[in-house]
Parts: sequence; structure tokens; C-alpha cells
Amino acid sequence: MGNEYVQDGMPRAASGRDGTQAASSRGLLDTPGASGYAVAKLDVSGLSGASGDVTLQAVIRDVEAVIGRATDSGARLGAGRILVEGQRMFLNALVKTNERAIGALVDADIEAESSTLRALQAQRDLATHALNIANAAPQAILILFRL
Repeated sequence: MGNEYVQDGMPRAASGRDGTQAASSRGLLDTPGASGYAVAKLDVSGLSGASGDVTLQAVIRDVEAVIGRATDSGARLGAGRILVEGQRMFLNALVKTNERAIGALVDADIEAESSTLRALQAQRDLATHALNIANAAPQAILILFRL
């Protein structure tokens, strides 16, 4: 099973060797910031007075920090997407190159076999002519004796 670890102050789920994933207990919006409030459960209606202003400023800093982390995560996702797209394009080019190379090898093999077949047919034809000549010579001598 996967283990939880902390990255950028946030618990993340790590995949195990078996492909399963441990459930993360908190995300960006569920994690309490320095103010003690989680953005997802934020209710500022009860804040009042000077202490409310201080708490509200801390909550605003927490929200800005969450926005910054979300922006960073989006940038990492975008960079990862670009990397994956580049690898996909490389693999497509590699597959096309391999297909062309295999086609050229097959064509070359067919041409070699065709040349071999033509050579064997020429040998057969020459052997047939040689046998015809060899069989004709005794016939010619027999004709001479009959005259």
C-alpha cells in the first residue's frame, strides 16, 4: 500500500508498487493555515473587533497562500503536460520511423528473393537447353548412320 508524505506543507498520497493509492486526509482547502482556519470551512461572519481584524488578516494571508500553492500546482501540472506531450510526439515519430524502416526491410527482402528466383529460373532454363543439346547429339549420329 502507498504511504502518506508531506510536500509543500500538504499531505499527499503516494502510490504503492501495486498501483493503489492511500487516501489523503486533507487537500489545499481542507488544511488549516496559520490562522487556524481551513479555507473550505471558513466563516468570517462571527469575527468582530480588533481581534477579528487580526484574525481576518491572518485568514487573508492563508487564502493567498492557498492561491499561491494552487497556482504552483497548476504550473507543475502544465509543465508535466508539456513534458508528456513532447514524449508522445517523440514516440509517434519513433513509431513512424520504425514502420518505414520495416517497410524498407521487407521491400529489400522481397527484391533479394525475387533476384534469387530469377537466377534459379535462368539456371533451370540453361540446364534444360543443355539437356536438349546433349540429347540431340546422339540423335544426329544415329541419323548419320541411317543414311
